[in-house]
Amino acid sequence: MKKILFLVLAMVLSLAVAGEAVTPDKGKGKSKAVKVTTPKQTPAPTRNSGHKSGASTGRHKSQGTPSQSQARPVVETPEPETPTKPITDNKIYTAVDQMPEFPGGQAAFINFISSNLRYPAAAAENNIQGKVYVKFVVTSTGKVDKVQIARSVDKALDQEALRVCRMLPDFIPGRLYGQPVNVWYTAPVTFKIQ
Repeated sequence: MKKILFLVLAMVLSLAVAGEAVTPDKGKGKSKAVKVTTPKQTPAPTRNSGHKSGASTGRHKSQGTPSQSQARPVVETPEPETPTKPITDNKIYTAVDQMPEFPGGQAAFINFISSNLRYPAAAAENNIQGKVYVKFVVTSTGKVDKVQIARSVDKALDQEALRVCRMLPDFIPGRLYGQPVNVWYTAPVTFKIQ
């Protein structure tokens, strides 16, 4: 039993010494190379007999510190490769490397919304206020498309938020692997009576 355990540990350590191993890539049916390293090891402490002569039972307590044969390798996976082909699908992404940006930044976006927003008279008379969340797609060319309500407050406020967001100028498109892609973008439009 000890020989089998020693052989298994020796094989694991030999992979760690080689610096590379091949592991199956789940879901694709291919194998990929990964870098294997072992953590720094401290020498195992020497055992002191600590018992009086004549009182030995022949049993020794474990020291509790790992020896070099018990070290476990650390597996580091490589960074994902970036595609070399242009992304030509019309998929709409929710998370990308670089999110779309309004020209001039967030302050310019807020300024555009507030300067073009008209409080609906019916909502003002009934003292209706709140935050409408509008969701839209910023296309790979920067155009605003598929404008819709993500969270509603009131029908009149929702319609005004949709109207203003449909007027938005072109954004700087979002990027995935350095290439422009379609991205969902959610923006709050706040209606507050002052």
